[in-house]
Amino acid sequence: MLEQTLNLKDTAKTSRIILYHLLTKKTDTLLRGGNDFKSLALSDDGSQAAFVAQRGAKAKELTKYYTLWHFKQGMDSARILVDTLTPNFRSGERISEYGKISFSRSGERLEFATGPARPPKDTSLVDIDKVNVDIWNYKDDYLQPYQLQNQKKNVKEVILRYTTLSKGE
Repeated sequence: MLEQTLNLKDTAKTSRIILYHLLTKKTDTLLRGGNDFKSLALSDDGSQAAFVAQRGAKAKELTKYYTLWHFKQGMDSARILVDTLTPNFRSGERISEYGKISFSRSGERLEFATGPARPPKDTSLVDIDKVNVDIWNYKDDYLQPYQLQNQKKNVKEVILRYTTLSKGE
């Protein structure tokens, strides 16, 4: 699977996800347009593809929502499988761009990550006016540099949920 990002010098004028078949040497355009694509995954037999994409929002928007897309051989393009408007999707959650997508061996189950929706970044203050204080105590389990490094990991931490693909999709 290939991701072609937006390049203003290119004649395509849009970003896209392209699936290249090695045996037939043909391509399928799975999705055109979008700001960001993450977690591209193929099933073991190569007949299905899934990825998360952020579309419709402006590139510099503070809150970004991702949707889970699915493609199965024979479809003309990828379709939205899960987004925040999907029935039974937990309120206050979102599709995580940090999680890994994977298919089960049979290709009937798709594992993807969701996580709590985070509040948008506060842009009311200029970075130079913000106060940043790191507090460390000798009784802490980890030294402060490790705490700061793990803080970045905790932001990307996700909760895994599972969904079953139906045979009709």
